[in-house]
Amino acid sequence: MVTPIDARVGRLEQGAVAIVLLAGFVFGTPYTIPAAGLLCAADAVLGPHGPVPAVWTALLADRLGPPRRTETASAARLQSLVVTGALALAMLVLLAGAEDLATLVALAVAVVAALETTGLFSVGAELDRRGRRH
Repeated sequence: MVTPIDARVGRLEQGAVAIVLLAGFVFGTPYTIPAAGLLCAADAVLGPHGPVPAVWTALLADRLGPPRRTETASAARLQSLVVTGALALAMLVLLAGAEDLATLVALAVAVVAALETTGLFSVGAELDRRGRRH
């Protein structure tokens, strides 16, 4: 069964991730990588009870009205898992002492998150669509 959810919740999460990672790049603070990773990990593990859906429900959902676009819950979770995994890799690289390489990985993740935020492309939706075909 496909569970539709408001696509704006995932866009809010991915937008926050992109902003945090880009701010870390601009200000030379690579330790924003674990902060963004923890946000995605919490949403991936907790699903609709995660921090971003909670903020969405408490502050924005009633003000913005019903969604015009939905996505599957599995697509949203896959997007969070992909971003979490890539940020975990970036963190391991950072801990190994390769700050420049960790920054490059984080920038790639920021691009993926920004693409999801704008609705141009979602890795999670693509993986979900491919998984349903098989």
